[in-house]
Amino acid sequence: MSDSVITTAFNEIYKTTYKIALAYVMKKCGNAEDIADILQETYAEIYVVLVRKGPDYLQNTVAFVLQVAKTKIHRHYSLTEKLKNRMPLSLRNDDGEEIDISDLELTDPLVEDRWIDHMLIEDISRCVASKPGEVQKVFYSFFFLDMSIRQIASALAIKESTVKNRIYRTVKEIRKLYGKDGDYR
Repeated sequence: MSDSVITTAFNEIYKTTYKIALAYVMKKCGNAEDIADILQETYAEIYVVLVRKGPDYLQNTVAFVLQVAKTKIHRHYSLTEKLKNRMPLSLRNDDGEEIDISDLELTDPLVEDRWIDHMLIEDISRCVASKPGEVQKVFYSFFFLDMSIRQIASALAIKESTVKNRIYRTVKEIRKLYGKDGDYR
């Protein structure tokens, strides 16, 4: 089977199922930060199935995508529980690339700045994680998935005013705790 046929089939499946899959994953995820990863894993698996078995294998694409998403959610949270108590051994540099802590020299003047930034991000993540699940999903969808307020409201089946309220209250609390520019107070 040619790559263009598979790519075309995948793009069509993605276009017709993405909103449904996003809404499903958003409702089922225990942690809003996991939504993008689970969606990516879901569609990567769909692509692999298309390559192996061809586009004709899928009879009901929506049902198949949701089943794959369900499996990915289950596997993700099973693995997350196993790795919960492990300490991170890496940081991210200014370009977003992971850096193994053991590769950094202790004399590097940026080590302290990177570590402080890392701690701030972890603190803010814990603050958001302490919020109810619906607040986490709204916050994560808005800031990390770049979804519009209308898209979030539609995916979660809530009013746009509720989405705005959750975003603004959470941002206000974070600014109160950590300052406008992220400086600890």
